Amino acid sequence: MPFDALAMAAMTDEVGVSAGGRIQKIVQPSRFSIGLAIYAGGKQHWLLLSADPRFARIQLTSKLAKAFPTPSPFVMLLRKYLDGARVAAVEQRWRERVMTIHCEGSEGTVDVVCEVMGKHSNVMLVAADSRILGAVKHVRVTESRVRPILPGRTYVPPPTQDRDQRIFPSGPRVDPCDRPDEALMLLSRASSASVRQALLGLLPGCGPFLADQISCRADVTPEMPVGRAGAENLLRAAQSLFDLYRTRDWQPSTFLNARGQPDFSPYVPLLVSDVSPTPLLSDAISRVVEDAESRDGLGSARREALQVIERALHAAQRRASSLEYGLEATAEAEMYMTYGQLVLSYAHAIRPKQTELVLPEMETVIPLDPLLTPPQNAEKLFRRYHKLRDARLRIPGLLQGAEVEAARLQDLAAFARMAGSEGELRALLADTRSEPPEPKKVRRRGPPHFTLNGFTAIAGRNARENEEVTFRLSGRGDLWLHARERTGAHVILHGSSSPDGDTIEAAAALAAYFSEARGDTAVDVIVAPVRDVRKVPGGPPGRVTYRNSHTVRARPGLGNWTRAQ
Repeated sequence: MPFDALAMAAMTDEVGVSAGGRIQKIVQPSRFSIGLAIYAGGKQHWLLLSADPRFARIQLTSKLAKAFPTPSPFVMLLRKYLDGARVAAVEQRWRERVMTIHCEGSEGTVDVVCEVMGKHSNVMLVAADSRILGAVKHVRVTESRVRPILPGRTYVPPPTQDRDQRIFPSGPRVDPCDRPDEALMLLSRASSASVRQALLGLLPGCGPFLADQISCRADVTPEMPVGRAGAENLLRAAQSLFDLYRTRDWQPSTFLNARGQPDFSPYVPLLVSDVSPTPLLSDAISRVVEDAESRDGLGSARREALQVIERALHAAQRRASSLEYGLEATAEAEMYMTYGQLVLSYAHAIRPKQTELVLPEMETVIPLDPLLTPPQNAEKLFRRYHKLRDARLRIPGLLQGAEVEAARLQDLAAFARMAGSEGELRALLADTRSEPPEPKKVRRRGPPHFTLNGFTAIAGRNARENEEVTFRLSGRGDLWLHARERTGAHVILHGSSSPDGDTIEAAAALAAYFSEARGDTAVDVIVAPVRDVRKVPGGPPGRVTYRNSHTVRARPGLGNWTRAQ
């Protein structure tokens, strides 16, 4: 997605239409994005500022994803400073992917700074004295000593990129329209460099896509040396695009790039397919991104939760692997006992500073510490024996605990992929970090209940809810359902009478839907009486054994079930 400096310039013009308008509403459609409702020109404009690592962008849009039910501290801060504030001006930092929205509100003048720079993208609220009030992403000193982003620190713009000193003399980059003579002279000197390298290293705000488009307009290939392509030819081609900063003659378009993927640009690109013009760049972005970020408002939060869980899982797996290695080493415990006894028995034959005791008749070589006496060497070997003997008693329990923890975290990762709300993700993260349980005064919503034809189905949304559903909320006459060999919900089906086949199949579809097999065409679901389901002794939460079961093949879905809770 080439949201480069030219795209930022076009978007600055589009957002600039809201100058003079009032900010009426502030929401958070996703983890790293902010939505501002601005009333200007007799109508409301929704402005999306996204710092998502994959979909970082700025755009005007007619719709946003449902806002997070619990506003983040940054959103609350924005509401304090921006609610009812007037948009005074919108400007772009010179040839950079940085937009500043100047706002005047009851709390004074503040700036909303949006930096669209891939994984380093951010949205910040900056006071008039350049003090950072808050940010959608906090960057600690340990993450960036050069440019930490933390409340209370002075906002420092991204450092300006100088020329590529491997090709050009040191100095600032050169706009081919503002300083054509200097640009021509520098390009002429870089005759041996490829066209793409030269353009990327000289022009401000130039990315790979823009460099390739300049090459197309010069009728050369990006890999061709500048000497063959012609410096004057390249300069004219570069000026044809950089002149857009002056003319503002934007021609937003969507197209398919070289990899056959949809993309957008603020001008009509060359040597691409399926070029389609749009009235605004925001429209082009909407067509390309297709609200991928907004379709899953939890996308960023889900990825962050999975990263935390997977780090903990990796640590548990490494701990288990280390314990397995240690358990193998304990097999040598008796050998060290024998070595110690032999050193004492042959102490008279050991000379000072001897490094090993060789016993040819026993085909044994015992390493010795030359700085220790024979009794001290024997004592050292006995200590090693005792250490391995004790480890042999302790390690199996520790290894079982590590394996149980790894299994528990694997289940948490599967439930995180299926989580349907911010609250579910928070609960899963609390389990990952082994945080203390919620205070009793905090009312926690229980597992969801569904009703159909007089029957009730209860589905667990994580391992702890599965325990609750199976062993606390069920009756001995109820049925227990779970997707076979897949992580997912324990579903309990109960009613005043025995369920018929259609009801059991509907409950099986529900169990398949609340499992990691949700996207499959059909899933095998285990059905067993609750009285025949037992918790695995010493196993992670939610792990059970069962008997007297049968299998139902079901298509995942909610069907005609009605949510009761």
